[in-house]
Amino acid sequence: MSTKLIRVVVFFFFIVVFSSSAVAQASDTVVISGEKFYPGMRIKIGRPSQDRPFFTYITASPTVGSLDPGNQNGFGVDYAGRYFIVKRIEKKGSEQFGFKIYLVCKTPSPLRAWVDIENAIITKEVINENPK
Repeated sequence: MSTKLIRVVVFFFFIVVFSSSAVAQASDTVVISGEKFYPGMRIKIGRPSQDRPFFTYITASPTVGSLDPGNQNGFGVDYAGRYFIVKRIEKKGSEQFGFKIYLVCKTPSPLRAWVDIENAIITKEVINENPK
């Protein structure tokens, strides 16, 4: 291989690496309702928002939630008062219908929890232990 080709390949490699890391860093932290959330943070789970034995905005999938009448992918009331660890932050939706911010969390069980964080804060399914 010629040195010119090697330089071009190395150049594009660094562009890809640095551009993707810059994008990832921009979405590592999100502020919702004046509260800051980031990967590695512990969040405390409150009580279910409705008179049901499961959480409405904390589910095992972002596509199933309050629309599921039986909430087959929901987390039960036995998770109340426990802590989840935020693994990553994801934005789902479209410009036409709007976006939702989800915290993907490690739980005490083998399941990952998808927390619709804006609605979970409003309904107190997620509790801020350090209010401002």
